[in-house]
Amino acid sequence: MRAGRTQATVLARMLQRLATWHPAAVDSPQGTGLHGVDPSTLPLPRQRVPAPLRGLVPLSVRQGPPSSSDLTYGLLDAWATVADVLSFYQERITQEGYLRTATEDFSVQELVRTVGVTPRPAMSAQVKLCFTVSDKPGAPDSLLLPKGLAVQSMPAPGGVPQVFETSADLLARPEWSAMPLWHPTRDVLASPVASLRADAPGLLLRDGSHGIHRGATVLVRATTSDGKEWLALPGVTRTGSANQRGCIVWDAPLAPTLGGALLSEPQAWTCRPPEALLGHDAPAWDTLSLEKKLQYGATPVGGTQRLELAQGAWQPLGAPPGKVLCLLMDGRGLFAGVEDQGLLRSQDRGATWTPVKALTRMNVLCLGRDTQDRLVAGTRRHGVLRSTDGDSWETLRGKTIQETSQLPMSKPVTQDLRLPSTPVRSVAGFLTGKHTTTAAFLLAGTDEGLFCWEEQTGTWRPTNEGLPLAGKSEPTSTPVSVLSIVEDEKNQRFVLGTSKGVFSSPRIGTPWKVWDPATAGQPVKTLLLDAKGRLFVALEDGGLYRAVDGKRLTDVPVPPKTPSGVARVSALLPLASGPGGPPGLLAALTEGLFVTRDGGTTWTALPALPALPAPAPLEVWAVAEPEPGTVLAFTPVVGVTETQWPGWTLEPGRLELARLVPRIAEGQQLVLEQQASDGTGVPLALVTVTLVETEQVKAFGDRRLITRLQVKPAVSGLDRASTRVRSCLAPLPLLEQQIRTPALLLPNTDPSSLLAQDDFFFALVRGQESNDLIPRKSVRVAGSVADPTGRTVVVVGQRMRAWVAAPALELLSEDELTQQLLRLGQVLEVMEWPTSAPDTSPTWRLRTEHGFVGKLQASEDQLLLLPAAKDAEQVALPRKVVGTTRQPGSTQLKFETELEEMLDPDTVAVRGNVVEATHGATVNEVLGSGDARRAQQQFRLKRSPLVWLNTPDGPELQLELFVNQQRWHPVDDWSGQKPDSRVYQLRVEMDGTVRVFFGDGVRGARLPTGAENVTATYRTGGGQDGNVGAGQIILLRQRLLGLRTVDNPLPATGGTDAQTASELRTQASLQLQTLERIVSLRDFADYVRALPGVARVRSRPLWNGHAPVLSLTVATTEEDTGHQLSPGLEEDIRQKVERFRPAHHVLHVDSFVPQRFHLGATLTVDPDFVTEQVRKAAAQVLTDAFTFEQRELAQPVATSDILRLLSGVRGVLNARVTALRLSVAAPGPVPAVLRAADSRWDAQSRKVLPAEMLLLEKLGPVLDVETGP
Repeated sequence: MRAGRTQATVLARMLQRLATWHPAAVDSPQGTGLHGVDPSTLPLPRQRVPAPLRGLVPLSVRQGPPSSSDLTYGLLDAWATVADVLSFYQERITQEGYLRTATEDFSVQELVRTVGVTPRPAMSAQVKLCFTVSDKPGAPDSLLLPKGLAVQSMPAPGGVPQVFETSADLLARPEWSAMPLWHPTRDVLASPVASLRADAPGLLLRDGSHGIHRGATVLVRATTSDGKEWLALPGVTRTGSANQRGCIVWDAPLAPTLGGALLSEPQAWTCRPPEALLGHDAPAWDTLSLEKKLQYGATPVGGTQRLELAQGAWQPLGAPPGKVLCLLMDGRGLFAGVEDQGLLRSQDRGATWTPVKALTRMNVLCLGRDTQDRLVAGTRRHGVLRSTDGDSWETLRGKTIQETSQLPMSKPVTQDLRLPSTPVRSVAGFLTGKHTTTAAFLLAGTDEGLFCWEEQTGTWRPTNEGLPLAGKSEPTSTPVSVLSIVEDEKNQRFVLGTSKGVFSSPRIGTPWKVWDPATAGQPVKTLLLDAKGRLFVALEDGGLYRAVDGKRLTDVPVPPKTPSGVARVSALLPLASGPGGPPGLLAALTEGLFVTRDGGTTWTALPALPALPAPAPLEVWAVAEPEPGTVLAFTPVVGVTETQWPGWTLEPGRLELARLVPRIAEGQQLVLEQQASDGTGVPLALVTVTLVETEQVKAFGDRRLITRLQVKPAVSGLDRASTRVRSCLAPLPLLEQQIRTPALLLPNTDPSSLLAQDDFFFALVRGQESNDLIPRKSVRVAGSVADPTGRTVVVVGQRMRAWVAAPALELLSEDELTQQLLRLGQVLEVMEWPTSAPDTSPTWRLRTEHGFVGKLQASEDQLLLLPAAKDAEQVALPRKVVGTTRQPGSTQLKFETELEEMLDPDTVAVRGNVVEATHGATVNEVLGSGDARRAQQQFRLKRSPLVWLNTPDGPELQLELFVNQQRWHPVDDWSGQKPDSRVYQLRVEMDGTVRVFFGDGVRGARLPTGAENVTATYRTGGGQDGNVGAGQIILLRQRLLGLRTVDNPLPATGGTDAQTASELRTQASLQLQTLERIVSLRDFADYVRALPGVARVRSRPLWNGHAPVLSLTVATTEEDTGHQLSPGLEEDIRQKVERFRPAHHVLHVDSFVPQRFHLGATLTVDPDFVTEQVRKAAAQVLTDAFTFEQRELAQPVATSDILRLLSGVRGVLNARVTALRLSVAAPGPVPAVLRAADSRWDAQSRKVLPAEMLLLEKLGPVLDVETGP
């Protein structure tokens, strides 16, 4: 459009031009215009032109007076304007038709609805409410609180109260309002303690320490609560004695896995140093070569196998003498050509082999017979040999002859009729002709073609006419190798299998013709005639073919086939008639051995060769039939069946010491221990010697003099390498009272000082009995209460504290960035129960008095538990009661899951009147009147947004619609609805507006006519406003008789705002990909990513040593919680994924681990720019690039990406990364890529470690700047 013209002015000028137009001075009929138009018929005469438009310049595209303007040009100009307007809006309408370019929320919503994706509405927050019921005299024993009971929160200053309504009826009882824990009133010192704590750091003895010194080993024996024997072998580190009391101390608990359990009937002995068993110093079985293992008598996996077809089971015959290259069954025995070992013969059907001495230094590649039944062998370098008895052999060398020419004055012609010095791949003897015209042939197939032996002249003559041999015309061609030779007597022809295809000839000496079954020139594996004279051809690259009607080769379908679709045959064997059935053919495939008895029409699989690795293809060197019904198969030895030395397992009740030990006598007690890699021992059993013997033995590759023992009770399953034997001396006298407070025995504490003072001694043996009442798996409440089994209760209380009983302990922050040194005697708050891994100290999560939260790995003797502080915050833990046990004066409540918090028993109360409530208020609304005359009648709800609850099946709408007091039901679309279906469709706009649509009488019923007969009951609310904190919901909106108070010990969670257009663009594709189902591993991540509140997901299959594990690492949208999973969201994810989880997989859902990294760089700045501003801009670019919103789980950080970001900053001439490492790592070289750990199975802690996300340090990057040239 030209400058100075708007759409309005152009159209106005066009209107004026039409009004002022008059016919030009041209020849035209009277009363008509230029184009034969009567001016009187024009719709806009001049007098009807509005006054404001009369002053406009007439519409024209040419210069000149108005009288010379042409109406046609004006119309064209006007339509160009219309086209310009239309193209302008069409461009914007077009971009609204694509999800990525649409700018209007309405466009995004309609686009995703076309593929069945509905925008996720605002989800309602959920919370557990606890009610207190009056227990005053006259109050009811129980109170039924109806569903929908409304309560509201106490708003913050400037805030709005949020209404919540209960989701179910609640039967409340006064005794369930707040159930206190039961506390015993017994004196520990009232009676002696004749038991030992499993985590005791020492023993108390009578009459001093009995000469036990530091470094001695003590055997401690006791009985567990279930009556089993328990043993420990601690090493003494300190001793003390005072007041006729003795104490021996070690630095580690006796049994960390048993915690503070009490062990009865304790006993103790001092022990001698350990003795090893025979074989402890033998080389590890896994490190031995396969040849060594076979030499030491191991059973091979693979090798020579024999199968009796009538029995159907393979019998291993041991390892083959080597790689079998060829086989021949003869009346003189079974002959085998073995690589690098010549020719071997077996007289016992392959069980044993003896070498043929004449051929021991040769590689026999093929075996056959000539027409006189003599053995013929083709070798790699020694040509063809022949034998009549299999022992003595002659070499058929050939010779050089001279032929005299018939021409005068010509020289004799010399012909070399020897076999070429090339490997002989096949040999065969044939007898052709009839009666007196018969002729015998011995053919040898080599890598340089086919040669025929003439017995009379003792020469080899080539017979290669027709074969694709290398010659002058093709000097670079590969020579043909003749691999198989057969005579098809039935069809009177000879057939060759070569490296360049199949060839046939009616007689020896005539040209060979190509006879390929498939693509010409394919190498042949082998040829074979079965007992009925049928010819089979196996190709090297796969495929088995059979001659049909003597003219063509057709494919033989041998199941199973390889992934390429063809059978890969390694050997063929004709089967004679016998116990296994009629004559047939055996084919050795990479998938197994198969037999056909009908010429290849049907195949039967033989039993699988035992112990061959299943994933690897089967490799069969050769097969033979030593006698009818028996099959021999030769395969490589791929391993041995034994996983340990033969004879490694000890007989129960027998011990073999590695040397002569003269100090052991009959009747002496021994302790068997399992030695760990660090030299420590774990006791296994306490036994008594019944017999001692001395013997010279040869075992495990060594010969030595040993002591053999018979003991009782008999112990089985001992490992020779790690088992040690200790002799026990006289038992130690123990005090009746043993250590009950291990924390008092600090490493720097003198045991004698504790024994010398009665106060300290009584504290040492008394213990902290109240700590045993800390609830975890169950709680014991005071009194006899009504059975709450099946109900959800909330356990409220305050956290225990810990007293630092050891110096130099450091508390590491949760992000592993900072450490805080703890002082001896400092009091910390215990945030949760400690976790521990095998052979490691428990890991505690503690908080200092200044709010610093971190983790600390320390044993229980380094931290002494204390009661909660009076002003400590209250903790609430919801749990489901799965069982109750009534005891005198108390009731034991068993929970479905353990309590993760360590709560002070004196502050714990169990809230039993618990019910689920959701954010929102109920609205009863009359939508309007139905009109049966109108199709697709619709109404708009006055209140919004509606309450949607997050359920395992997806968002659930809290709305009920009635027409004439009859319920109508919601549907997603009108497809499949009948004319009388009482259904409606709900549509939620992006702004939260809700509309209800009814049917048109064809798909879905129309509304019946009536006055205000359409009503709805729904709830409004939802969104993040409902996520109120704990203790804020305390207002009852209505008072019921007997109902006193309400509160929420836990915060409301799960409230999310409606899905925005930007979120819908991303998540619509995820919902479309999964379609509410999971097929592949990626579908798990896409499915969870589309759930409300989820920002990042990473799925990965793992293996925990026993079963496959499906690991899901999740990051949420909640920035206040550090994007960590809340218990409610984690449970929601578990419930939804459990529907699709494979039954054999273990599901793990974990929060991601934020891993901070340090970044340093040096910038070269343009001198024309302000250095500080460039540095700040570069720091901001890096900070924005490595925020949570821009990162993915397990995503690495590459230095190339950092340099690319820095190069885009204005003013930066050059950049160099000087530091890139994890914040907790020491400085070092700059890596090209800093990798984030993916989810993995940690074998040491036996748990799944979630994936990490690399985030920049909160302080930002460290940038140094320098001014450029």
